[in-house]
This record gives sequence, C-alpha cells and structure tokens, in this order.
Amino acid sequence: MNCQLCNLNFELIENTILYESKHFYVLPAVGPIYVGHCIIVSKIHSESFASLPHFQEHLDDVFKIYAHSQKVYKTDNVLLSEHGSYKDQKGGNCIIHAHIHILPGMIKYIDVLQDVLPLNPIKKLEAIEGINYPYIFNYANEQLRVYTAYNAHSQMMRKAICSRRQNLIADWKSDKNIKAIEETINLWINEQNTPS
Repeated sequence: MNCQLCNLNFELIENTILYESKHFYVLPAVGPIYVGHCIIVSKIHSESFASLPHFQEHLDDVFKIYAHSQKVYKTDNVLLSEHGSYKDQKGGNCIIHAHIHILPGMIKYIDVLQDVLPLNPIKKLEAIEGINYPYIFNYANEQLRVYTAYNAHSQMMRKAICSRRQNLIADWKSDKNIKAIEETINLWINEQNTPS
C-alpha cells in the first residue's frame, strides 16, 4: 500500500515517536502551524477515525493521549481536530489514513468552520463511530463540533486557523518547519523526563 502514514520512515525527524499507545503513535506534525502541533496516527490503515475497527478501544486510547497532551502542554486548552474521509470521498482530505491533529492553545478555534460547513448535531465523540460521509471534527474538553465535509477543500481547518491568526504558511507541504518540529520533540521528551 502506498500510504505515507503506513510506511513511516522513523529515521526522519518528523516521524519521531513522541508517545505510543496500543493503537496510535503521536508524531510531530509536518509543517506545524506552531510549536506543539502534532498528530495522533493510527497504527493500522483506516480512512478515518470514525471508521476504525474496535472503535471504543481506539477512542479510549485517544482520550488517554489527549489527557497526556494536556500534561505536556501544561494546559487544558488543547484542541483535537480530524478531517476524515469516507470511501473514495476525500472531502478535501490530504492523507487518507486516520490521523488527528493535537493543537495546543487552540480551543478558541473549535467553531472556526461554523459558518462554512454544515454542522452535524452529534454531541459526543463516541457517536462519530461509523460516520458514512467525509467530515471534520473539532473536540476540546467535552465540547464537540462535527461538520459534514463533502465540499471541504484541502487543509480546511489549518487554513481557517492560519487565516484567523494571520499566519501566512497555510500549506504544510511548502515548509516542514524543522525548528518547530525539534521544539515540539523537546516538549514531549522533557515531559517524559519530569518526575511525577
């Protein structure tokens, strides 16, 4: 299979494992918006988080990772975001492999797509299991926004955040931002070396 997240080259700095659970790796985001931006990557290939088998196990893992990320960043102001595809309907998704962005300090952007995409009435993350359309979900501290993303463009959430922040680097492919990746790695390593 020709999937860049199934075939990770762990010799590359952007594929440094920051944290590992039963079902996921946490890796620095390639071309992070800022220091601390990373992704939760499924160890098995699946089109989206909603389509993962044994969903509840995977969800429990994500909640553990989310709690750990709040310790790493020393704040509960952490946003999770996924642009999930469904079958051959990418809905603007760049990489067809379940991965969720961890965005520290970004809860204020939980509803950044509110006037752009149709909002789904789903209120609990548990309820996204088996969604059968492309979607974008944003989650923070039991707040959830799920958007139907048939007409979403590539990197929609990223571009919306960059636009609000007046950040000019909206395309993760154009600049790996190695310095921010290195600083993100250091944040996670320092948390692991801090006594509890």
